Amino acid sequence: MYNSNGTWTGDASGGYRITQGTDSMQLFMLQPDALTATVGPARKAEMGTNLSVSNSVPSTATNFLGVFYPKLNGEADLVKPTVVKDAEGTKMTVARAGGKTDYLSFRSAGTGAIRTPYADSNARSLVYTMNGTNLANAMMIQGNALTIPNLRFAFSQAVNARYAKQDGGFKLWASSPRDAAAASGQVTITGLAPDTNYTLTWSDGTTETSASSHTGQLTLTLDLAQSDLSVSVGGPTPADTSAPTAPRGLTAVSTASYSVDLNWTASSDDIGVGKYEVYRNCVPVGTTYGTSYTDTGLTASSRYFYSVVAYDLAGNRSGGLGACRSVPPPDVTPPTVPGAPTGMQTGKSIVLSWTAATDDRSLSGYKVYRNGSEIASVSGITYTDGTIESSTSYSYTVKAVDASGNLSAASAPFTVATPNFVSYSDFESGSAGWTAVTGTWSVIADGSGVYKSGTTFDNSAAIGSDTWTDYTAETRVKVNGWTSTNSPNAGIRVRFADANNYYFLGYKNNVLTIYRRVAGANVAKASKPFTLNLGEWYTFKAVVQGTSLKLYVNGSLELTATDDKLAQGKAGVDSRFGDSRFDDFTVTQ
Repeated sequence: MYNSNGTWTGDASGGYRITQGTDSMQLFMLQPDALTATVGPARKAEMGTNLSVSNSVPSTATNFLGVFYPKLNGEADLVKPTVVKDAEGTKMTVARAGGKTDYLSFRSAGTGAIRTPYADSNARSLVYTMNGTNLANAMMIQGNALTIPNLRFAFSQAVNARYAKQDGGFKLWASSPRDAAAASGQVTITGLAPDTNYTLTWSDGTTETSASSHTGQLTLTLDLAQSDLSVSVGGPTPADTSAPTAPRGLTAVSTASYSVDLNWTASSDDIGVGKYEVYRNCVPVGTTYGTSYTDTGLTASSRYFYSVVAYDLAGNRSGGLGACRSVPPPDVTPPTVPGAPTGMQTGKSIVLSWTAATDDRSLSGYKVYRNGSEIASVSGITYTDGTIESSTSYSYTVKAVDASGNLSAASAPFTVATPNFVSYSDFESGSAGWTAVTGTWSVIADGSGVYKSGTTFDNSAAIGSDTWTDYTAETRVKVNGWTSTNSPNAGIRVRFADANNYYFLGYKNNVLTIYRRVAGANVAKASKPFTLNLGEWYTFKAVVQGTSLKLYVNGSLELTATDDKLAQGKAGVDSRFGDSRFDDFTVTQ
């Protein structure tokens, strides 16, 4: 159906028909989803030079003298612009090298409007740069808001504002508000990383740290009585990964027998819409930065299909192609080969990690192989093999798999020879083999089964044989709290004969220590300061070989000592005045 002014209307066929004179054409209009557009200000580095424009808004084009481009050496070029008057108010155009064009749109106070999709409704002046047909950047000056890629500044007072991106953050300048009576105001910044500390450096050199909210918002108080103020903000700016919503309400109006005017409702985006791409019969035919497009060169009495998609400033694309679906060819390309795994023994397990593979479409995960046989499929880049045996050689490789099931070639291998596990306790089924020598011990649940000490003066437990001589004892240990400051400790006993004869390697009263206890007398052999955080798991490893004693913490060698007073004995755990928990206690030779 069509009406007398040539506006397209739907008919029973689901399409649009219009008649112009004796010619007619029929179109089917897809109706995608929609959004509203905002765009971000110029990043000065992208403009090559600092674009500077007076913050006073001229009422006519004749008052606009030019644009000032400072050079790095302090000199400057004055570009003589072409000034035009259009429906947006007065607009100045400056052509620059490299296909870039700067546009400065403005209106006098209280009159006119800036109707580009890049300006806020209260904007009085707007600077934006086009690189060919692509929006390079945009900056609004004078107003209550400033929007840039990934960030938005909202001022409680109207101020003149400038912005520059810096490594790790940005710098914001604001001069006195138009309302001179306002002595202070606030700026609220949105689009920051959530729950992140930002370092603020003010123009007088003072600094402070402020945390963004869980929604990525930070509010600063500005002293607007200053003639010029600035703040440099250091911290991460998150990447924009959210696509704009699809445009809605696509309509067509005939302008001639061989052209059609398309119009739609603007898309919206969390940062800003950059452009719209128009498709005819599922093929792109043009790009526009507003919400209208004229498609020309059509053939009368022909059927066409149209759709529009939106792109934001980061290049994220909306939906909106409707029936325009492309079916990709079968995926026969495997992922790249993952990096060679590395590993370490922890308890009676091998912990593996590797660098990620890539895929031309979608990476699904990894398959882990041990001695040529698949033992696991994982989505991440780590795997723990808890089924190893004593005195056995293993070779681990990894293959990447994509969403179509294509497997990469195998990574380079990681090989390891396991030691002789003479004892291993994970306390999942109790504490079989352990003997409480002093104090009290119990198995409790703490994420998994753990061996918990009493919190009194002296608690120790032993496992193994009195004839053990050279061995390595390793355990995970966590202290949840101390009940006394009288030399509290938690650690490992080796060559543990009885309560009065053993070596102790572990934590004692703010130091790591190795000491011997013989016939009830303690003699310190080595120590160093150490902070043990309550509620945090540590891995302690005690190595005794001949007269050599070594203490490792979280894989790092911390203390060494020598002593020849004790030659053999069991292994065990030790806790004094502490709520201590032990897990994955392993003895190897």
